[in-house]
Amino acid sequence: MAFSLNRTESPLSREERYKINENWTKIEQGYNNVVQTVADTAFEKVVDAAKLIWLAPVNTFADLATTYPNAVEGNAAMAKDTGIIYRFDGTQWEPIQQIDATAINEVDSRLGGEITVNKESLNQRGINIMYPPAPLVGAKGDYNPDTGLGTDDTAAIQACIDYANSTGVRKVFAPSKDFLISSTIFLNGCTLIGVKSNIYSESSKGSCFITSSKDFIAISQGSMATNDIQFGISDIYVKNALVGFEINYAINSKFERLYAVDCDTGYKLGDLSAVGSMFCEFNNLYTTGTRIGAIVQSKNYFNNNRFNNGFIYGSEKAFHLEVTGGYGAVNNVFNNVEFRSPLGRGIILTNTRNTIFNSVYFECGGNAIRTINFSSIILNDCVYGVFKADNFNLDTSVVFAEGGLRMNLDGGLIFLTPEYDNKSFYDTANSLTYSNIYITNNISTNGTASNFQQFKQITNEIAYKKEKQALTTSTLNIDPNTTATLDFTFPTPFSKTPDGYSIVPRGSSGQENDVQWLLVSISATGGKISVRNNSSGTKSINFRVTAEII
Repeated sequence: MAFSLNRTESPLSREERYKINENWTKIEQGYNNVVQTVADTAFEKVVDAAKLIWLAPVNTFADLATTYPNAVEGNAAMAKDTGIIYRFDGTQWEPIQQIDATAINEVDSRLGGEITVNKESLNQRGINIMYPPAPLVGAKGDYNPDTGLGTDDTAAIQACIDYANSTGVRKVFAPSKDFLISSTIFLNGCTLIGVKSNIYSESSKGSCFITSSKDFIAISQGSMATNDIQFGISDIYVKNALVGFEINYAINSKFERLYAVDCDTGYKLGDLSAVGSMFCEFNNLYTTGTRIGAIVQSKNYFNNNRFNNGFIYGSEKAFHLEVTGGYGAVNNVFNNVEFRSPLGRGIILTNTRNTIFNSVYFECGGNAIRTINFSSIILNDCVYGVFKADNFNLDTSVVFAEGGLRMNLDGGLIFLTPEYDNKSFYDTANSLTYSNIYITNNISTNGTASNFQQFKQITNEIAYKKEKQALTTSTLNIDPNTTATLDFTFPTPFSKTPDGYSIVPRGSSGQENDVQWLLVSISATGGKISVRNNSSGTKSINFRVTAEII
């Protein structure tokens, strides 16, 4: 620092004395500034030599160079094998302290375990489409049905699905929001899980996918490669789509609590260019406001699938099952399903074998069942109602066979009204089919209609049941992952042990899901059912038991 002093003359005048004093002031100030500067510089060097910038521990000393190749002065890290803490001095890592690393290593191990557990939990829950891992951008779910406005979430949802498939998680979760989509969502083997819906409450619809226009499929299986045909969809609500759900080829998969509202077709379960699904469960499928409730088409087989507790509506037809090749659709079962078409048809069957209807309710203006070519059906205690004489196709019977048919008929109920005047339960274009009708218990009627005939010709073979009884068991409450037994007693003892029986689960919707049951014993007075609850929640279930002696 440079400064100038005043020169004094002799003798000293007042002005000269003033200059001397000013010189001393300048000297003092300059000296003080030098001291401060030196002190500050020395302090910074001391701090630089002692500062620590902590980095994550490494396993060994040798790992420091590879883990932190661009270390700067002050970086500090511990070697977990020795407990020695090293500091980088600008050129090399120097030891500065040694500690007992046992506690730190234990915490590190536990945190690592928690991360593994959380990853496994993520694999169980799936990727949340609103809060996915970075750098993915989550869906907004902000569609407003009142204004028709919202963020287009198509790309965000598809990105989450693609990420889940690429990482092996293969599962995504959709929160209870309204998601606007402008094109088809392709699962490609990914399982899609939503939040349970209350279809009768607008505020509790759960996970909703609303399409921007009615000219595309909302949710599609996508890939039918071998690795992509086992997946699931549950608790998803779709509105305003050309097709709500497309599942063309799945094996041993479960689809449940799915809702298709105001779609042209609710469910497309197959394609004439591909083989059909096998060993799948379709539980609680629901459609309303649809032209066709569900359509199943395949070039070869659609076998051993179960439809439980559904409500399938279609203004034109509720359900269509068609297989063009092979033995057709074999061993498909409908339990407690309602088919509704106020002026259309219930279910149309083309080339089917052993299609079983247990306690199904047909509320159809036209044919409840119509077979196009040879098919075999089994009707157990079904209910038929709301026939309309002016139905779209001017059908005149509940069941109609265009070609060959084999039918086993075991009971049931028809609600007769004047709409059934001069109509029949069964009619056919091929009178030879009457020889293939086997009645084990006649259909009951409720109400009246003029000139109503169950069959226009005599059926050739009737199995006579000497004794038959049906009962509903008491309700059994089963804790999660446990097995319990349920005893039942026939209203009147049989003369001997029944030759045949059937057991159909009852209870509120969905209670039979993840429940297995087995008849352990049966006698002339009653029996015992073993029930296993494989779910994580308590189940309340009872059974409809029918037994008979032929």
